[in-house]
Amino acid sequence: LTAGDDKTARLWDVKSGLELVKYRGHTSYVYSCAFTSCGTRVITASRDKTARMWEMKSGVELAVYFSEIPISSIAPSPTDPYCFV
Repeated sequence: LTAGDDKTARLWDVKSGLELVKYRGHTSYVYSCAFTSCGTRVITASRDKTARMWEMKSGVELAVYFSEIPISSIAPSPTDPYCFV
């Protein structure tokens, strides 16, 4: 899972090096990304002042969280897949 300056995050197949899913929706750099504790979702943090939650396999955006400042990093809660800091 990688974050990019092209406003996306991407999930990769480690063996083949092929891109599996591209998470699109941010309007600026994606600074950070992580898997949630349940293992079925991805969270991203961006310069656009949002954090977003995605369905890992399909890339469907599930939620958008707004901030007053750019979000430079994100980490999932180890026990709650809907909670992150």
